[in-house]
Amino acid sequence: MNTSAPTPQSPTETGNRLEHLPVTIFAILLGLFGLTLALHAATPSHPWAAGPSMAMLYVSIAAFVALALIYALKAARYPRAVFAEWHHPVKLAFFPTITISMLLMATALHGHFPAAARLVWMIGTVGQGVLTIAVVTGWISHRSFEVGHLTPAWFIPAVGNVIVPLVGAQA
Repeated sequence: MNTSAPTPQSPTETGNRLEHLPVTIFAILLGLFGLTLALHAATPSHPWAAGPSMAMLYVSIAAFVALALIYALKAARYPRAVFAEWHHPVKLAFFPTITISMLLMATALHGHFPAAARLVWMIGTVGQGVLTIAVVTGWISHRSFEVGHLTPAWFIPAVGNVIVPLVGAQA
């Protein structure tokens, strides 16, 4: 049995989980949309995958909308918490997962809803460009980094930039 007291930073002590919702939660969407696209790619050789592919598309879109609304609420109520994440050397790299999710959503929508896919792709592309510039600017600014801050998460913005032309070529 763990009898240690909660830390001063824990959501249970402050009583507010929304303030502590991490931007890293958007990484979940990369997996959901990835599964959606994998099922879609399997459909020609495994026709049974068409139903699960559509179901996963709707689940993934619902998850994106829910997380986006909840995180927007966090940004409105607790802008300092979002500011702190933006200035954290590791968490900063996760902000582009929001726009990468939009680009993957556009890819998944393309075969069924091309007009919606184009709109989502355009918004995601502009957002990805802005976030890439902002993140790289944050990295090369006057901040000092420790060895533990240099993680594979730093590849996330670059991956988003690879997805843009792949999705755009389909549209």
